[in-house]
Amino acid sequence: MGIWTAPAYKPTQEEKARSQAAAAGTEFLCGMRSTCVQYAPVRQQCAVAGNFSSCVAIKMGGPDPTDYCTPDGQVAHPPPDLPTVADCLLRGYFKVIPIFR
Repeated sequence: MGIWTAPAYKPTQEEKARSQAAAAGTEFLCGMRSTCVQYAPVRQQCAVAGNFSSCVAIKMGGPDPTDYCTPDGQVAHPPPDLPTVADCLLRGYFKVIPIFR
């Protein structure tokens, strides 16, 4: 007498697309959170620089994120589906565990 097992579940194309879109959104939001965490100390280091925007761009490796980051390193106007720091850590978006107040 053999053990009966249910056939493996195969998601539909629509379910796959929805899952991929959700993963891309989470990746973007975790990237935003990670950038903001890095922005706080960079902002303090560049405060005495002659050209603040240029200093931030060099240290951050991209454009100045002041449009979506607060001075203390939080995401400005966070969307309701912003992943938690723990979610982003588990997904590998932070190289170093950030310290939040």
